Amino acid sequence: MLLNKVINLTENINITNIEIDSRKICQRGLFFALKGVKSHGRDFIDQAIFNGAVAVICQENEESITDKGGIKIYNRPDAFDLLIKSLQELYPKLPKNIMAATGTNGKSSICHFVFQLLNFLDLKSAFIGTLGINSNVKIDNFVESSLTTSDIVTFYKNLNILAKNDVDNVILEASSLGIEQGRLAGIKISLAAFSNFTQDHLDLHKNMENYFKAKMLLFNNLMDDKSIAVLNSDIAEFNKIKEICQNKYHKIYSYGKKGDFIKLLNAKSNDWGWDLNLEIAGHNYQTQIKEIANFQIYNIICALSSVISYYNLDQTKIKFLLQKLPDLTSVDGRMQKVAELESGAKIFIDYAHSPDAIENILKNSKKIQHNKLHILFGAGGDRDKTKRPLMGKISSQFADKIIITDDNPRCEDAAQIRKEILSACDQEKTIEIAGRKIAIEYAVKNLEQDDILLIAGKGHEKYQIIADQKFELDEEKIVMDAIHLI
Repeated sequence: MLLNKVINLTENINITNIEIDSRKICQRGLFFALKGVKSHGRDFIDQAIFNGAVAVICQENEESITDKGGIKIYNRPDAFDLLIKSLQELYPKLPKNIMAATGTNGKSSICHFVFQLLNFLDLKSAFIGTLGINSNVKIDNFVESSLTTSDIVTFYKNLNILAKNDVDNVILEASSLGIEQGRLAGIKISLAAFSNFTQDHLDLHKNMENYFKAKMLLFNNLMDDKSIAVLNSDIAEFNKIKEICQNKYHKIYSYGKKGDFIKLLNAKSNDWGWDLNLEIAGHNYQTQIKEIANFQIYNIICALSSVISYYNLDQTKIKFLLQKLPDLTSVDGRMQKVAELESGAKIFIDYAHSPDAIENILKNSKKIQHNKLHILFGAGGDRDKTKRPLMGKISSQFADKIIITDDNPRCEDAAQIRKEILSACDQEKTIEIAGRKIAIEYAVKNLEQDDILLIAGKGHEKYQIIADQKFELDEEKIVMDAIHLI
């Protein structure tokens, strides 16, 4: 790539890599020093140059050119737009079909189910999100990211890798923060699915209105009039989202009890899951799913709506997918049953970390035959503080025993986080235990016959973040070790 093509310079500078992270810059790299949430890339220009940057584009209010050790620094107010143009030039080949799932809860599950449905149809596909990248084509050189929605450079790199391997069908998780920060900028989203909308991330968005606006950027900015919107008909925000999509001329498919594309006529629980009666595009179908949690019904029919609508499947293929639904598996850490004791006590791990998600897993667990329902959870540090007492209040409504412990305290005082949750807990039901490993061991040891234990908050995560360090913490292993000591 030639730098002058992007920022209109007279000289040609051969660029081999583009980064917004100075640590990732290598020889003949172009470093974009952008404004971040907590810092500015200008503070890392020296590191970028040391690592091999041959030019820097710095996001500043006024345009100018400065020099540092013979390396030109181009200060530009349009630095982010230039980044997008640079990435599009360096990585021109992207998958043809890029779909996204957004909403407060269910993104990972929806993407995971879409990925499996595409696999059933023998389509080369991939899933990008919290769990990393999963592709049904063997690829070994993906760029890793710890974010739900990867930083924009990593995102372009991985999409380019997928396209080069003929993977043309991608489903990705789109977080509100990722959307708002432009991590999907310049990418055309062919289909966007919206699951639900409840309180979360108010530490970033400050209020629910801003949070909603951030979600809607996906539909407003990243889709065109040929794109498809798959919407949950049964949420309070449905009509508002539908109007936004209509104004952008998206083709709308709704699902749920009021859905006009997939209508959930009936759901009846059985010993191993649910019997479903669905109306799809005017035709009645019977099918089954192997899921304990009823909220997974909505995630599955959202995924089903997405695949059927986008690929315009006929009745034969619809029937085929419905026959395959019992083969669907859940994402790790989503109502994942990790153990059943000789006493009949059952232990589940779930990613629930918002008031709505906590309520959902507790309500669903109550439907399972049990003696007492235990829940163990904490709350993430440097995140929305207002949800902490709500989580305590909800757990007190539905659980018999509550253990408040640590999640990822990050840079907050763990004791203070626990205190904020405890402020709304029923004290007679609740015990506080600092240290998540110790808390899990205590919870397992104190289970009685036919009890249920929910370990909530971390789900698939195999680590704990304390201050700025990441420590290994495998909840499933802790549970199994604790069982062996009983």
